[in-house]
Amino acid sequence: MDEFWIKDCRGVVLLVDKAVLMGPIGQAVVHSSGISGSLGTVKISRHAAVGLGLNEPSTAYRAARACADVLLGILTPGAVAALGILASWLTRSA
Repeated sequence: MDEFWIKDCRGVVLLVDKAVLMGPIGQAVVHSSGISGSLGTVKISRHAAVGLGLNEPSTAYRAARACADVLLGILTPGAVAALGILASWLTRSA
């Protein structure tokens, strides 16, 4: 679940769900907080800016995301299956 945190100088934190943030209330919060193309004094990560729709994801970001999807979606289950086969073979041969 994606979340957006706003923290003031006293340490009070406002936690907003991404689904709410993408609606009219969230857009009003984003625009009234001064977050814009220049971002002013507001600090925001590149990932958060992409998630909020303030920046387009870069080609490198999209490529990294595609690689992560391949690794997690295809290679990881294959590696787990191979380790299971190896463990089964080792226990039978012992």
